Amino acid sequence: MQKPTRSQKKILTAISKLPEEMEPEELESLICSLVSSYVGFEEVPRYLLYLHVKTRTIQEEMMEESSRETKH
Repeated sequence: MQKPTRSQKKILTAISKLPEEMEPEELESLICSLVSSYVGFEEVPRYLLYLHVKTRTIQEEMMEESSRETKH
């Protein structure tokens, strides 16, 4: 297993400081704030769409991998 990158360590640290439970509105606000600070307010919708597509791609790859492992 690869060692986490510096960025991944920062993300893991930030996540570890979040409360264990959050209301959906709190989570939405947090995500929008993070994305906005990263790409700028105007780019939030486009970036969230990009993340949606990327997440779907990763899920599909994981399902394909799982399916190949099951066949072997």
